[in-house]
Amino acid sequence: MNRFAVIASFDHQVLVQQPGRVLVAIAADGLKLFSLTRTSSQVGTPISRWQFQDSYPTFPDWVTLGKGHRIVFGLRLQPGGPIVTRHRLEPAYGGPASVSQGPARFLRSYQLHGGYAPGPVMAVFAITGFAGSLLVLFRRASLKRRQLSQACLLFFGMGTAVLIASDAFQFSWRYQLPALITVPPAGVLGIAVLLSYLRKRRDLEAETLAQAGEQVSLRD
Repeated sequence: MNRFAVIASFDHQVLVQQPGRVLVAIAADGLKLFSLTRTSSQVGTPISRWQFQDSYPTFPDWVTLGKGHRIVFGLRLQPGGPIVTRHRLEPAYGGPASVSQGPARFLRSYQLHGGYAPGPVMAVFAITGFAGSLLVLFRRASLKRRQLSQACLLFFGMGTAVLIASDAFQFSWRYQLPALITVPPAGVLGIAVLLSYLRKRRDLEAETLAQAGEQVSLRD
């Protein structure tokens, strides 16, 4: 049995024997999307892999720099084998490694100091998107409000399904990217649905008060 089969078998046993712990772990990973800061929160690939750098990034055994900042790739010819062969990048594919310090430092500073969707804002969008999706169950809603609710449910459902599917295996910030194109639209549509219901309620109250006023006038 290869190691992938062993890992799959182990995960299956944990899921069967301790489903509560597995679900809690998945939920904890999902909540990281709404955290105030972005940090390395998984054992595997660190978050720095997805951040701008002010120097040319290297990875031991796989991407290194040789003489004259020549890019050197490490290749393992046999899967799982101990031997890594190194090959310099051919000039036709690019010259020596270089970094434009000014733009690189600006982009890194921007990214590390708020250049990402804030977690609390994403949480607000998720809550309003969830609320707007639930309103699709209201049978007495007008056609316009039902269409808004259905669109909200579409975005919220797709985002939730993709995020849960990725968090169930391994949390990685790159797997959270689908949230950027599903959760905010769901939240905006949810807000639109909620405002529509609030306007309807206000109009009904105003109409009720007007009718009450008319009845008082007729009695007088």
